[in-house]
Amino acid sequence: MVESIPYIGPRFDNYDIDKEPVSLRFQMMNGWSILKALVPIILYYRPYPIVEIGAGSSTIYLAREAEKFNVKLYSCDKSPRKNRVYFKGHTFIQKFSRDFIAEFDDYPVSIVLIDADHAYDVAKMEFEFFFDKLIPGGMIFLHDTMPPSEEFLTPTACYDVYKLRQELEKRTDLDCFTFPYTAGFMGLTMVGKRDPNARYWEK
Repeated sequence: MVESIPYIGPRFDNYDIDKEPVSLRFQMMNGWSILKALVPIILYYRPYPIVEIGAGSSTIYLAREAEKFNVKLYSCDKSPRKNRVYFKGHTFIQKFSRDFIAEFDDYPVSIVLIDADHAYDVAKMEFEFFFDKLIPGGMIFLHDTMPPSEEFLTPTACYDVYKLRQELEKRTDLDCFTFPYTAGFMGLTMVGKRDPNARYWEK
């Protein structure tokens, strides 16, 4: 089983986003507006665990909805300063994603956010592992897949994860759409898993 840190108490009692610094408010409202809108809808129909590769401001939204729908949230990040647990069903794993994946056994999952190492090879490995574990009707979100300019194609920014988006857009076993106006204007690709038993008019 994966390791976790102790629960440090509720985070959402009387929480007011307007009291956060302006920069964080912008990041939370614009940066993850798609997550804010879609996560509760997905969980309503597919109440299974959420996995987040790369913790950060997105964790606040994911934790809030996971707690509301009584599903587990797994947040994986190599950075010890992000080591924070938001509710009793939240597990933080301070490891590289390949080590986390080697131990992960709580599936199917309904939502996966991939936003850590933006190298194509790493993101592809993460995507392929979790796409196999994704419940039909679930969603994988890939961050930084449509950078606004070429200067963002560096290892410390969006790097070459856009190549994974380009591959996924050509596949016929999934639904793929990229929304460029959120996630810090770096692009958020949404990949839905189709039901293999779908009727002909649903394909």
